[in-house]
Amino acid sequence: MKHYLPLINVHLFLKSHSSCTGNIRNVGQKLYKFLTVKDAESLKTVCTFVALTFSFALGAVPGTLFCLWLSEKAVWICAVIMLLLALWMKKASNYIS
Repeated sequence: MKHYLPLINVHLFLKSHSSCTGNIRNVGQKLYKFLTVKDAESLKTVCTFVALTFSFALGAVPGTLFCLWLSEKAVWICAVIMLLLALWMKKASNYIS
């Protein structure tokens, strides 16, 4: 029963030592705010954090498969992806400024 208390009382949820990330906690808080107050900004935040959380999960699955397949060499896939993202962000920042 102790593990369900954070779901019942938001105050206990914030003070508990449950194993959830800040993103999941934010989803719960903003979803509650949207459902009770009908705040459109809260719904937008919920959608953002849900997309962020699921994108992490969607990246973890192929990452695990690459690690099983390539072992230590799988880190190079991450390095190439991060390099491409850095170049893309640099190019995008040049368009903004």
